[in-house]
Parts: sequence; C-alpha cells; structure tokens
Amino acid sequence: MTHSLRKQAEVLQFLFSREDERILKSEKCAAKMTLPRAHQWLPSGWLMEVRAGGKNMDMMFKFYVHPHRRVRLQSKDDVLRYLKNSKISKCDTNGQCDLSSYDNILAQVDLSPTGLPSGWVTELVFRKTKDGSIRRDPYYTDPTCRYIFRTLKAAISYLESGKVPKRAFIRRASIHDIYSFDKCVELVFFILALF
Repeated sequence: MTHSLRKQAEVLQFLFSREDERILKSEKCAAKMTLPRAHQWLPSGWLMEVRAGGKNMDMMFKFYVHPHRRVRLQSKDDVLRYLKNSKISKCDTNGQCDLSSYDNILAQVDLSPTGLPSGWVTELVFRKTKDGSIRRDPYYTDPTCRYIFRTLKAAISYLESGKVPKRAFIRRASIHDIYSFDKCVELVFFILALF
C-alpha cells in the first residue's frame, strides 16, 4: 500500500497513527500464511474461482480466472503454461461443472487485492436470494489477526486506526482451510466453514 503525503499534517498523522506498524505486521504475518504463500505463483490480476457442480450440485470445483482476458484454467500447470506460451488448455470437468453460466459460482478469491497490504485476501461470495437473484458479498481478510471485514472502507479504517469495527468477525475455519483443495471437493465443507 503506497501513500503520497502532501501536507505536514498528513505526515504527522501518518507517523503517529502506527498505520505503518500494522501494515508491516500484516505483511510479515502474510509471509507465514499458507494460502497466499501456496499461490505466490499466481500473477496479480488472476482470481481463484470456486463453482458448484456434480450430479446433485454437491461438489465444488476450483478454477483460476483472468477476467479481463476471459481465460479460465483448472490447475497451476495450466496457468503457468498459458503464461509461458499463451496456450489455453480445456477445462475438463467430465461434464460435472457448468462453465457457461454464472449461476453456480460460489466465490471469487483475490490473493493480491489492490489497495491492501500483501497477504490480505478478498473474497466475493455469491448467494442466491429468495427472489432468485444473485447477491455478491465481499469479505476482506487480515492475515495478522484473521479478522474479516465486510467493506474495503472498514478494512482500510482498521489499518489506519487499529480499531476493529463492530461488524468485523473471525470465521471458524481459516481462509486457507476453505480454499486449499486441489481441483474438486465436497461442497458440504465449504458451507460449514462459512459459518
């Protein structure tokens, strides 16, 4: 996170806010976190996408997506091959996961979100509402204390002040526990881990 301080008052506020200490502590802790460390190979701008699938929609499948290039790949090897020579391998789920629709997306995870220190993780969790529309709930996870913030504004406010907002919480399962599966896993674990 880079700052451009223009006024003397801004410099003094930054120096006495201890924001820099929180950012450094966050980055140091992030180096130990297994999810960002396990995905250091994933370039900035790529997302991890989790979709529901299977005969009874009881499985979840992981993909690596570059939204701007409209590329969706299924493994680390596929992503590295694409980065090296721009060859896109087919996502083969044996018909278990529909990739043509947005209805079965469970989450999109950004392991290097802009505007936050390294190690922070941004999740966009998709939920169907009663009327059938899809709601997108953002979550911002601090690697230091595992607090989860509902808005970017709350996360930045926490970094600047050190005060935990009322709506911040700590999930039972860590973000690593939720997303550290290979290509496919039972969906029940994901649902239980969210609560």
